[in-house]
Amino acid sequence: MPVHQDQQSFEDWQTKTVKRGIIELAAGTKLGNRVAHLQPCADESAVPSIDPELAALMGVQPHYAHPMVLLQNYSNSDKHHAIRMAAARGVVQRLDEPFFGSDRSMRPIEVGDVLTTTRPGTPVVVDASMAVHVLRPDGAVWVAPARELDHLYRHVCNTVIPTLVTGFALTKSLPPQIELGDTGDCDSERILHGGWQSAYERMAAVTDAAYHQSLTTAPQFPTRRT
Repeated sequence: MPVHQDQQSFEDWQTKTVKRGIIELAAGTKLGNRVAHLQPCADESAVPSIDPELAALMGVQPHYAHPMVLLQNYSNSDKHHAIRMAAARGVVQRLDEPFFGSDRSMRPIEVGDVLTTTRPGTPVVVDASMAVHVLRPDGAVWVAPARELDHLYRHVCNTVIPTLVTGFALTKSLPPQIELGDTGDCDSERILHGGWQSAYERMAAVTDAAYHQSLTTAPQFPTRRT
């Protein structure tokens, strides 16, 4: 599957492909047109680095990238490097300070960092919301892996594959849960019996339960050392 961000590069690819004898992908053919329609230079699909509503709440701007470009770059990066992970990124909030006047962005937190200070005998409540992130192949943007993967899965299953097969996008064309073991079922049977809850949706349920549990848990204050 070619991925070209400008029209001329894609047309050059088509010309070379036809010269190699693959005329089904020539310009103007059914398959050639479908592949052309999916190219970043023709398709305005975009994956945000963070949910726009959450970004507005955190006071940051999401970074957008085309899903096909992300897939290509992740694939190329994974061939030569390990995906860079970070668990020590989070937001730290003091509950006695104005929410919108504080730093609400995700930032690195390392051992030895001072999260906040207070006078002796004056306890303060501090919320720390931590997250696991992966670094996009461009080396500049951190993203939540489950949400990123969900965006890419949905684009491939709802747009790329249906467009190549039928000529148009089709939502819920392939379920995210398909049995890949040795069941004896054919591909169509596996798809037919697949589950529709994605990994992101399963993780969201776990996260929501943990969040509501935290809301009902009383804050704990460390004992003062003498």
